[in-house]
Amino acid sequence: MLKGRVLSIGWISNYIAEGIAGHIYASQVEGSSPLFRYHYLDSKNEREDHFYTTVGGSHENYVLEGVQGYVFESQVAGSVAFYRYYNARTTDHFYTTNPDHEILNEYEYEGVAAYILP
Repeated sequence: MLKGRVLSIGWISNYIAEGIAGHIYASQVEGSSPLFRYHYLDSKNEREDHFYTTVGGSHENYVLEGVQGYVFESQVAGSVAFYRYYNARTTDHFYTTNPDHEILNEYEYEGVAAYILP
């Protein structure tokens, strides 16, 4: 298991590191799936986004950066949901283990991206 792997962070100045959301496996374990990281950068280099998913393949305007680690697609003992939100205005995904879906203004809840270890 990877300790200290931050699962969502950006380089644009308004990002603030808020701590570790959880942990993922460095190598595949029974029942786990790869967590793919995709990158988006607009043509003016003004907007950047990272998109995490267990669904490989093509994602419009995103470039695959690789497998970040291994997670679960359904809940297993000791795992927590890793929720994904999206802000279309700023082209930004946000990930959290906080189940309070009403906390983010302008972000649309997209569902559980994966199940990770706390």
